[in-house]
Amino acid sequence: EVRLESLAARVEELAEAQKRTEAQVALLRKDLGRLANIVGMSVEEEAGDVAGGVFRRRGFALLEGPWAIELDGDLDVVFRVQRDDEAPFYVLIEAKLRLHEADVRKWSEKLGDPAFQERLRAQGIEGRAVPYAYGMRVYKGAVEAGIDLGIGIMGPDGELAAPKKFIDIG
Repeated sequence: EVRLESLAARVEELAEAQKRTEAQVALLRKDLGRLANIVGMSVEEEAGDVAGGVFRRRGFALLEGPWAIELDGDLDVVFRVQRDDEAPFYVLIEAKLRLHEADVRKWSEKLGDPAFQERLRAQGIEGRAVPYAYGMRVYKGAVEAGIDLGIGIMGPDGELAAPKKFIDIG
């Protein structure tokens, strides 16, 4: 009977320890979520800075942006630019910490999705736009996919591949 009581007390101690562990894991998850948001925002800010520099060097006026738009997830960086007497257009940038070929292909599919374009229009983005994908680290397959799909690719040092096409939102 003494051993059974001792065992019951030990099980109770273990249950309390498990509760403390679960609470610590929940706090850790919360902290990791905050860290992921900070890293994500840093990547987006850098993408905006790099893209702004690329377009200014090419002689474009930055009319609006950079800003982000929440859609189904979000659109990381948006600019509205214009050069000389040309019509203004949007620059739509998907930003990743590590940009892989699969990311570029997924971005291309998303850009062609009528539902995604409808969500862009609902946010006031209509007309011509050029798509870019940005990575703090860009893998070779990503550049090749961008060239194949007509999507511009940027890294920390600037443009790695120019977009080959405008997309029409509207």
